[in-house]
Amino acid sequence: MSLPDGLSIPPLQIAGHFHGEKYPTELGMLQTSDKCLLKPVQDPPRGTTELNFYNTVFESSCKDTVILNLRNFLPRYFRTHTIKLSTGIEALYLKMEDITCKYHKPCVLDIKVGARTYDPDADQAKINYELSKSMHAQQMGFRILGMKVFCPLTGRYLSFDKQWGKKLKESDIIPALAQFFNEVGCEQFKSFVVRQFLGRLTEIRDWFTSQKQFVFYASSLLFVYEGSPVENEKSDVWVHDTGTARSHGDVVQEALTDVRMIDFAHVFPANCLDENFLFGLNKLISYFEILIPQDK
Repeated sequence: MSLPDGLSIPPLQIAGHFHGEKYPTELGMLQTSDKCLLKPVQDPPRGTTELNFYNTVFESSCKDTVILNLRNFLPRYFRTHTIKLSTGIEALYLKMEDITCKYHKPCVLDIKVGARTYDPDADQAKINYELSKSMHAQQMGFRILGMKVFCPLTGRYLSFDKQWGKKLKESDIIPALAQFFNEVGCEQFKSFVVRQFLGRLTEIRDWFTSQKQFVFYASSLLFVYEGSPVENEKSDVWVHDTGTARSHGDVVQEALTDVRMIDFAHVFPANCLDENFLFGLNKLISYFEILIPQDK
């Protein structure tokens, strides 16, 4: 299926619906010429749930501080966009910020959060399907869906897909997370990026512990950091070629990292804490803490 002018397949997509993956007319994520992402609105109820959620969170007249604070952790949303494809299909998409576009060589990691990934409306077949994806996720509270890591030595990406993620056991999590940083090369920079992620995860946890309006099933966290180093001619240290660098010890370090919540087809109203998401988030934070080198 050919794409309209100005649209392309996102090169860094890890999970979700890939455009034309199963059959030529299957809709998936697209990237626009103005560096936004288009996500197809799925059939009801998932599609309407996600569309309504984004419209609620980004309602211009909203004065609810809980929702306003939530915006900080989501990609910006630019309403819907209709595309007429070469097959004659008119498809409705959510248009949103591509948080990787400000990076030169973004490294990305997608983690689905929560021990339970099926929502209250799921039938037994759906429950069984979700449980079959990873029996270990119930204990870990999250599941690594995949990642793409830029390797400066080869100039290529290392890709770890969802089939790789499904095979991970609890004992594999630390090595798998460490793999996300293995190509960095500089231990101090690696430690700095992990600490940046931890700070962001703590902010997200603070939001979850202060809100009782939503529960999130099968939502993910998308981690991004700049993976393209350049050699500093004057100081022989690791620096990054985008953004604003800052000094820390004898290493110039880049604060260009991000963590955002994505995928909201299974968000439900609530009047209690989202214990399922919090369980997975706390477990994830504990694993990231292990990645920080201990002071000697």
